Amino acid sequence: MKVRGVKAIFFDIGSTLYNVEIKECPLWCTAISEKLRDLGINVSANDVLNAFKNAREELKMLFAPNELWYLAILSLTLKKLGIVPKPKVTMIIYRVFTKTFSKSFKLKTEAKEALKTLKDMGLKIGIISNSSSNDVVYEALIKDNLEEYIDVLVTSQQISWKKPNPRIFHYACELLSVKPQEAVHVGDNPYADILGSKKAGLMAIQIITKNNKPSPYADFVVHNLSEIPEIIKTIKTF
Repeated sequence: MKVRGVKAIFFDIGSTLYNVEIKECPLWCTAISEKLRDLGINVSANDVLNAFKNAREELKMLFAPNELWYLAILSLTLKKLGIVPKPKVTMIIYRVFTKTFSKSFKLKTEAKEALKTLKDMGLKIGIISNSSSNDVVYEALIKDNLEEYIDVLVTSQQISWKKPNPRIFHYACELLSVKPQEAVHVGDNPYADILGSKKAGLMAIQIITKNNKPSPYADFVVHNLSEIPEIIKTIKTF
């Protein structure tokens, strides 16, 4: 059943479609340490983590408010570890990072069924994510076999603009050939997702998590992704 008034729906990634597991020393630190050891360079996982944090903070001061690319951070991380960031080594480490980091993305149990239902309703489906690596998000989608449901993937690393900047929402709408008023954005963050999408002209559905409160700007508030198809069915016009 195709829904009148809505042509596309966009989703945030972290805390919306996925829960992201954060550990004191992430898995990717260990994976990078092991790969460097294979290359004859002996550094610990904690060495990698500390160098990464220092590199990220240093680059934030240079690039703010634009999005940082994890590739840039990792290049400087290698340098801080005393390793010359030659292109081959840098790309090896970047690929280890993206594949390992994506494993910390745990798909919500109801996400796939919700996406399938929305696709069966005739909606175009996109991702709009503030992410320092398009590759990390794409790896997560591949891991969970979501590619068949996703029509476009837009990350802030692609185009530098971050939510709540209206331009990232407008760019995503352009890719799907829909007007902002014909689209809905689903996210958890009251500022980046909800206020951002509303200012861009989209309708906003907020998914509530333990880390946020309902936004007064949200058109609808849900606690589970399974609620969204029924909400979309109720929307006749914007």
